Parts: sequence; structure tokens; C-alpha cells
Amino acid sequence: MRKSQKIFAIGILFLSITSCKPKVVIEDDKGSKVEFDIESIELTSSEKEQEQDRLIIEEVERFIETNKSDVVLNYLFLCDTSMIEVNRKYDVNHKISNISIGIGKNDVRLSAVPDSYKIAEGPVATYKISNDSLGRFASYFLDLQLDENYKIKSFKGTLRFMKDKNGIEKLSFMKEINPQDKYLIEIKLKNNKW
Repeated sequence: MRKSQKIFAIGILFLSITSCKPKVVIEDDKGSKVEFDIESIELTSSEKEQEQDRLIIEEVERFIETNKSDVVLNYLFLCDTSMIEVNRKYDVNHKISNISIGIGKNDVRLSAVPDSYKIAEGPVATYKISNDSLGRFASYFLDLQLDENYKIKSFKGTLRFMKDKNGIEKLSFMKEINPQDKYLIEIKLKNNKW
């Protein structure tokens, strides 16, 4: 097949796919025809992914604004600037950059401080919370599960303390908080009972 015929054949294939025809027929210069089924081809694009992300972020923001469970109240409490020690330039507020959307578009994780950073530079920010027996408050994640329409179907919070043991930081305490649980970090911090 000559170059111009290949380009023509690719063009026909592209037009057939984009016009939603169920079959594509390609003919070479000798009159031979090849037919392809294209029923199972799905076109995806970065625009489609951006639209999905936009819908997910809108749902997450609506959820954060309206849900009054301890899981969400803990997240909002930790977003307060008085709870966070800024190590580098960092605007301490609930914001889109702290929303991590899972690859399958059915998991979303939020954290008041970024949980990824260059190891050489160290964390962007840390929590100002510590406990003599548990060590330092290391993380709080708000994990959301989405349904096929990007609506939140379940959620939980997870907090972790880390303690230095012989120069190595190790997990000293972890608590998973479910939507029905009464477990406010603000109260636990005041009475020092985790």
C-alpha cells in the first residue's frame, strides 16, 4: 500500500469511529477489502477525565460543607492554622491540591497537610499535636468511596501517631473512625485521652 493510500485508509477508519458506525471497511489499491468491527471501541480523552475530576471535586466540597459527622469535623478542625506548623510556603486551608483522586475514580483521600513531598526537602507542614506516650500526630486521612455516579457512598477517617524508637519513627497509635463514631480530635486533645 502506498503512503497516500495508508493515510486515506487511516482517515476512513477515524471518520468511521467518530461517526459511530459499527463497522469499518478498508480497501487497498488492488480492490481487496478488510472489514473491522468497532462496536467495542470507546474513545477517551483528557477532557473526559477533567470533567470526571471536576464532578468528583464538586461532590467532595459539597460533602465537606454539609456533613456533620465527627469524621468530617476532625478534618475541618485539623485544617485550622493553629493546628499546623508550616515548614515551607504553604497556605493552610482546605483546598483542591489536598484532594487525591484514586486511579479508578472511586476513591478520594483528603488530608489537611500534603502527604507527599520530596524526602530531601522534608514535609511541607506538620501537625502541632503531640502526646508524651504516643509521640507526634503524624496524619489524618478522610477517605471517601464513590459510586458509579461519583456520589459518596461511604467514608471514614484514620489518624496516626508516630514515635521515635532508637532513631527510627514507628507507628505508635492508629485509630479508624467510622461515620457513626463519636470521636472528636478536639476533645481528645483537651483531655489527652486518645
